Amino acid sequence: MIAWFARNHVAANLLMITILFAGIYSLTSRIPLEVFPSFETDRISVSVTLRGATPEDTELGVAILIEEAVQDLEGIEQVTSVSSEGSANVTIEVDSDYDAKELLADIKSRVDAINTFPADAENPVVSLAQRTRSNSRIYF
Repeated sequence: MIAWFARNHVAANLLMITILFAGIYSLTSRIPLEVFPSFETDRISVSVTLRGATPEDTELGVAILIEEAVQDLEGIEQVTSVSSEGSANVTIEVDSDYDAKELLADIKSRVDAINTFPADAENPVVSLAQRTRSNSRIYF
């Protein structure tokens, strides 16, 4: 094939011009390159602050109550909790076959229905975990 292009200068030049125009077109059509692509995670986070409490107190008084409240909901793949000094965070992984926003509403209503939190506990914050990064697209 190289020998054929060596004998046919016109065909080689036409191929080179075509490749150059395709490259220029791709630059001007603003093909995005995402360094950190944004994606939707299927995790729901429940955070409760309990000031001055030990990790054991936050686990027993908050995390276990949340885990028990949501454990029988359909669409939950895994429930993980982390209790630290003064706060408890429960992460709920949503099964890929279920809509995370619908499950978010169900979890929020279940968590809001818990009335046995310690008196010092702040209101729980239930949110869909977002992982986005601004200005992550680069255009060439």
